[in-house]
Parts: sequence; structure tokens; C-alpha cells
Amino acid sequence: MAVSYFQPYIRFGFPSSELGTGFDDETSCQYYKALQYTGPSGTQTRDAKGTLDTALMLKWFGEKHSAQAGNNLAVADEAFNGGLRLLFGNCEYDIKTKYRKLPFSENDFTYLAKHLQLPQQFLPAMRVWTCCSFKFLCVPTNCDNFAPTLCYVFKTSSFQIGHYHVAISYDALKNLTYAVLLLKPFHHPASPFGFTELLKNLSTSPLSTHPLLLPILLAELSMAISDQRFLWADAEIHQLEQETGQHSWTDRVMGDPMSLDYTKATKTVNFVSRSLAVESMRIKEHLITFAFIAKEIDSLAVNGVADVKERGEKLKEIVAYHVNTCEHFLLRAEFQEKKVKALTAVVYQFMTQKDSKVNIELGEMTATIARESKKDSSAMKAIAVLTMCFLPGTFLAALFAIPVFNWDEPTGPVVKDSFKFYWTIAIPLTVGVLLIWAASVLLPWAAWSSRFRNIKRTRHGDLETADDNRWKIQ
Repeated sequence: MAVSYFQPYIRFGFPSSELGTGFDDETSCQYYKALQYTGPSGTQTRDAKGTLDTALMLKWFGEKHSAQAGNNLAVADEAFNGGLRLLFGNCEYDIKTKYRKLPFSENDFTYLAKHLQLPQQFLPAMRVWTCCSFKFLCVPTNCDNFAPTLCYVFKTSSFQIGHYHVAISYDALKNLTYAVLLLKPFHHPASPFGFTELLKNLSTSPLSTHPLLLPILLAELSMAISDQRFLWADAEIHQLEQETGQHSWTDRVMGDPMSLDYTKATKTVNFVSRSLAVESMRIKEHLITFAFIAKEIDSLAVNGVADVKERGEKLKEIVAYHVNTCEHFLLRAEFQEKKVKALTAVVYQFMTQKDSKVNIELGEMTATIARESKKDSSAMKAIAVLTMCFLPGTFLAALFAIPVFNWDEPTGPVVKDSFKFYWTIAIPLTVGVLLIWAASVLLPWAAWSSRFRNIKRTRHGDLETADDNRWKIQ
């Protein structure tokens, strides 16, 4: 079923194959919470994770966080300092309906959206291909447990692969952050490991109470995947350089470019070039996101609590490090793109050389076949001449059935007198056939015929001209 709570919405970004967003029949998601308390022994972070259904999710939202409220995670002399409460789940894609299915029922997600004051653009932004990062101010509510003042939406890893889409609602008075993380799953080796590392970093980081730590960690996962793809592209480029012999390393094999599989090589360079373009776009989108996060860190430091201001300065250092890493990624991608362009030119050059070599070999084979054909033609002409020499005599022998010898004579076989008539007819007939063949081959019958047609055409034209002049005179 399509979303009705978030209509109408602002459309932006590139189009998507997904037609809308649907819901599951029952809620089935996971949660993670990392809450900080300060007591006599110092500041401690207590985290927990598990699975929620509808009843448990409503109970989870109704939990109190302060020590005075009887939170079972804290003792009476501890003070609540803030923290993160995260809901997350996979959003599977239904191929038949082309809807992205959320791991929540419609009623539960509507309750969640109102409780966290999610903006209208949250779900539509999940379907577009671009990354996004934007902020919404929340309307004050009467909820004692959680009253968000800001809502951030981030999406990482664009362009038709699985990605993370998160909405962050922040209550500045309690320094408490609620987040909804929707994962579009994809079959990538780093995906399960990366999300496990995300939860590990959230539980161990001293900055976990800052609301903008989560999108930075998500961007880190995306950058880690980009780094793996850059390494893969580098390995493919080195392999192709080795196969084409375009290197000067003495410890590497020098391949024969003429024995290269050009179909496979062309496919490799095209796919590597496309992958580098995608990763470059993704890194530039991360730079935009980091610039937005750095600006919001400064804004929170002015309007937020002292703890957020102190942790924000440390978070800006992490952002600056990631910005520097992204800029180096772009230089790396630019260098690899130049190598791919050079290899593309080399591959097509060797393809042309191999085609020329094949054409030369075909030409030599054609010349050989022509010479052999000429020999066969000469042999056939000789056979034809011999056939013309013997055919008249054979014809006459069959026609007259002349007996040559008389085997009944007592003195032995005698040539009959009638045999001379055979030679009298056969010799002139054979000579006549040869003369007719020689005349048909040696005399320029084609030139004579063409000349005769031209003369006839000229005379016909003269007659028509004379008739026209006669009519003009009359």
C-alpha cells in the first residue's frame, strides 16, 4: 500500500524505477540504544540491541531515560546525559509492484513519523538516485518523554546500489537523539561486516551522544566500499597493462597484445571507466554532505548544550579528515581514469593492427587461390582442346560404327578398305571445329559488335534529325 501520510511531497533528484513505498503486514525491525549516565564513578555509556514488533516498539518509545524516572538501566544517583536510540531494518524491493517495502506496518510507521516529526520528503528521497542531506525544524509537542526540535535526513551511496537512508530527530533539551535507519540491501561482501562495525563504533565512540555522529559513520561505510572499488579498478588496470605489454616492470610478465581477447579487454576498460565515474560522483556527493554536517555542527554548538559543543569540535576534526580523504580519492580516480583512457586507445590501436594483419593474410591467401585457379584454368583449357580434338572422331565412330580390322582373314587381321572413309570425314570435321573455336576466342567479336551498334545508333539519329528538319521546313 502506498504512503498517504507523506503526500504531497517535493520531487527532486533523478527518477527511479521504484513507483512508491509500501509497508509490511507486521512490524519487524531491530533497535540499538546507547545512553550516557554520569555518576560518582564518572560517565558511562550503556548500550543494548534487540528485535521489536508492534507491541514492543510502542513500549520502547514509552521508556523513560532519567535516573529519577526509575530507568532500570541506571541507578538513583546517576544523571542522564543524553544518547542515541536507533531503529533500523531492511527495505526489500518488490519486483512485481515496484514498491520499496518498509519493515513497519502502516499504522506503526505513521505513529513513528508523528512521534519523531519526520519531514514529508523523507520517504520520497529514499527512491531517487542521488545522495541527500537536509534539515527540518520540528513543531514543539507536548510529549514529556521526547520533544524534537530538529530533524536531519541523510542518504549515502547513490546510483542504483544498496544504501543507507536515515532520519535523525534531536531533542536539544535532553540531548537525546532518535534515528530511523532504512537499509536498501545489496549483495556486497562489505555490507554485513560494515553494519556490524557501525554498531561497534557507536558503542565505543565517546561522541555517541552527538546527533550527527551517525551520518558520519554511515558515510565512512560508503567510503570504505568506494576504497575497495578503487582497489579493484587498480587491479584490473594493472592486469590489462600486463596483458597488453604496456609497462616497463622487469618483475612482471610482458604479454603479447596480438593474442589478446579484445572483446574481454574492451568490456573491462568500459566497465572500469564507468565504475570510476560512479565512485567519483559518490565521493563528490560525500563532500557536499560533509560540508552540510560541518555547518550544522557549528549551528548546534551555538544553540545546543555544552556537551554537544565540546563533542562537536572533535567531530569537526573527523569531518575534516574525511574531507581530506575524499579529495585524495578524487585525485586517485582522476589518475586511474587517465590510465583507462590510455589503455582504451592502446586496445583499439592493437585491434586495428590485428585487423590489418588479418587483412594482409587474407590478401595473401586470395593471391594464392588466384594463382591456383589460374593453373586449374589452364589445365581445363588443355582438357577442352583435347576434347575438341577427339570428340568429332568419337562422334563419327559411334555414328558409323565402322569396323577397322577383319579378324577372319587366314593371314591375320587386315585393315578394311572402308576405314579410309572415316578419316576422310573425321579429319576435316575436327579441323573445322578447332577453327571455329579459334575464331570465337581470337577474333574481337565484342569490339565489332559494339562498333556495329554505334554505327546503327548514329544512322538512326541522323534519320531522326533529317525528319525533324523536314517538318520544320514544312
